[in-house]
Amino acid sequence: MKRFLLFHLVVLLSAILCMPDSRALADASSLSVGGVCQVGDVLAPGESCTYPGTDTEFSVLSNGSGHFLFFTAGTRLEIKNTTINGQSYTLVAGKLASGSWEIEELADSGNTPVTTWTPVCDRTPQVRDAIVAAVPDVSTCGDVTEAHLAAITNLNLGYKSITLLKSRDFSGLSSLETLFLHNNYSLTSLPEDVFDGLSSLKFLNMQDNSLTSLPEGVFDGLSSLVALGLYGNQLSTLPEDVFDELSSLTRLFLSNNELTSLPAGVFSGLFALQTIQLGGNTVDPMRLTVSLEQDGDGQFKAVAPTGAPFDMVLPLNVTNGTITGGAITVTIPKGSVESEPLTATRTQGTTSAVTVDIGTLPGLPANHQGYALVKSTDLPLEVISSSATGGQAATDFNGDGKTDFVDFFLFADAYGGTDPRFDLDGSGTVDFVDFFKFVDAFGS
Repeated sequence: MKRFLLFHLVVLLSAILCMPDSRALADASSLSVGGVCQVGDVLAPGESCTYPGTDTEFSVLSNGSGHFLFFTAGTRLEIKNTTINGQSYTLVAGKLASGSWEIEELADSGNTPVTTWTPVCDRTPQVRDAIVAAVPDVSTCGDVTEAHLAAITNLNLGYKSITLLKSRDFSGLSSLETLFLHNNYSLTSLPEDVFDGLSSLKFLNMQDNSLTSLPEGVFDGLSSLVALGLYGNQLSTLPEDVFDELSSLTRLFLSNNELTSLPAGVFSGLFALQTIQLGGNTVDPMRLTVSLEQDGDGQFKAVAPTGAPFDMVLPLNVTNGTITGGAITVTIPKGSVESEPLTATRTQGTTSAVTVDIGTLPGLPANHQGYALVKSTDLPLEVISSSATGGQAATDFNGDGKTDFVDFFLFADAYGGTDPRFDLDGSGTVDFVDFFKFVDAFGS
């Protein structure tokens, strides 16, 4: 009987999971309907288009999800050669940083691939001309094919008097490795998805323009980027986590802008960073604050809200206690915003609070310029409060005022050894007699 019931419950659950989301259907019913879907179409929330040769719609719901057929997704839809009621469907679409969705691939009603893309002639004139110049044996923009675009590896748009770029100016340049956009003195802003699809890009130079801000997510997806030049602009702020997907970046140039501070997460994800230049900004050097935070009973961690631009090894000073394992430093790894947690224990025989402080801060590595490390003003950190019990219990190994599982695991690690802290009966060995004494005190 139990097996029979279990079988039917599994079948019922499977049926529920395969049903369309009723909320998605409700949202889809209120969408404005556009024309026939094409590769390259960008749809904002509330918009839709019709799959070629059918009346089936691809929709972007009001909550920002993409919806097609029975499928709803938050960031990406990939439906390939799926047959429903005799009709074959292929549609691939992804969510852009702006919240809109771009159709990347689809097929018509006969399942023939559709290759519509932004014509080169429709791009910013300077971009159009540079693309034509980069393609051998082509003299007009109308002759540039998708294959031509995919073969271009370098594009020089420096000193071209560009004042504005379009969202899809660089679409199709999937092999582009070097892009120069420097010394366009009237270029003040960028579309947030202008670099979408440039997964091979290694060098991006935008020095000596007049950029006043950067869109959130403008560099998302540029996982191959090695060097980024932004110096000599008019940037006064940076978005949080603006570089967090640049895992290959080794050189970042932000000098001679108008920055006054560094936002949270600015160095987060920069695991390969070797060179950073920040000099010549409105505040020079800029302050990069490091601190300590509580992380549970008797535990703490080091934090750098901006992220660490190098492996920060910070010396520690402990008062009225020690750090488990004898640690005297804590490290915030490059590209991270915090260290692994450490555990402090109170010195036996004292009831005073255990505090931890950061000692002398390390100097900056070579090729790092324009910022300075500073300690938070709320240090030292009290990790374990003072005890009013008149003395630490012998079984309170971490000094937090109670005998609990933290102490048990410390005792278990010491079992069979000779550490006098855990030798509760003074026999010279941590053994079963000490264990039973510990058990008697557990929970006190």
